[in-house]
Amino acid sequence: MARRILNFIMWIAAFLLLLFLLFKLFVFARGFGYDIFSNQAKDSPEHAVESAITIRDKETLVEIGRDLKNKGIVNNAYIFALSAWTMDDHDKIVPGEYNINSAQRPSELIEIFAGESEEEDRVLPDTGN
Repeated sequence: MARRILNFIMWIAAFLLLLFLLFKLFVFARGFGYDIFSNQAKDSPEHAVESAITIRDKETLVEIGRDLKNKGIVNNAYIFALSAWTMDDHDKIVPGEYNINSAQRPSELIEIFAGESEEEDRVLPDTGN
């Protein structure tokens, strides 16, 4: 009889542990999805970090995200890459050097990289003339 009670308690404990782990997985997945689709900037305009980034030909979104993370523009390179991949212009990124800041949303960054934003954000190479 004691063994049956112990087995029953173990099943309840295992079930509660499974429920807890599923809840934590749900919370993580919800936060991850929110980060991808929320389109929020890393910093507010008064705390923004400005930087220049060079995008090379055939550079992937993850590589661009890593450069942005290293410059302090985004928090997570992979979330930026997934967020950018969901946007229409992710495949129209033009190689070049761009002046950006951490107060810009991922959609604004992709617009700048695709050449659809103001011309002042793109730095043209010096030809020496």
